[in-house]
Amino acid sequence: MIYYRKELFMQIYLSLMSQKNPSSDSSSYDLSSPQGRMLYVRETTNAAFSSWTSPLQRQAPDTQEEKKQEMLSRIMGKLKSGKKLSAKELDFLRRTDPILYAHALRVQRMAEALKQQLSHAKSKQEANDMITSAIAGVSDKDPDKEYLLAAYNEVSKNFHKSPAYQRLPNTPEDAQKRKTNNPNAHFTDDEDTNDDTDDLLSWTPLQEIIDAAPTLECQG
Repeated sequence: MIYYRKELFMQIYLSLMSQKNPSSDSSSYDLSSPQGRMLYVRETTNAAFSSWTSPLQRQAPDTQEEKKQEMLSRIMGKLKSGKKLSAKELDFLRRTDPILYAHALRVQRMAEALKQQLSHAKSKQEANDMITSAIAGVSDKDPDKEYLLAAYNEVSKNFHKSPAYQRLPNTPEDAQKRKTNNPNAHFTDDEDTNDDTDDLLSWTPLQEIIDAAPTLECQG
């Protein structure tokens, strides 16, 4: 933007310098000579350019900061309500607030881990027990407690609305009866469930930063 304004003023300057009798209301300059016209153009151009750029210099940082705060406020709102952050929002945190990015990433990974567990539930009762266990497993000292509880509640709400939950039998006993009556029904073995929730509970933001750091190989 500033570059094009400089170009505009240069065109004005060249136009005025090419005129033998430039019109002007100013009597402070000798416009009959090239030197006078040059001084006049320089002073008026600098004044105009300054009046245009000063507001930009004052407003641009403020505007950028406002947009940053708006984005951050939206992200914090989603974290507090348990919503999943988009890739764009995570990238924004990664660039502007690496610590909060690490916390948000941990919360989302733990929410995803609970969703994976629920996908292996064989009954409504078992699914509800998984949710209760996940919520109870959040320590009062966990720095992400508020976000984790919100994320777990969001996962629970969405799962209870899903057709997958509605199709589940009510209890393990009902599930066993269904399996007996339909031996070909597909059930996922417990051994197939990859539960890394315990690792995530003991995770710290520093660990995320260390894990992301490049490794160096020493050659003897």
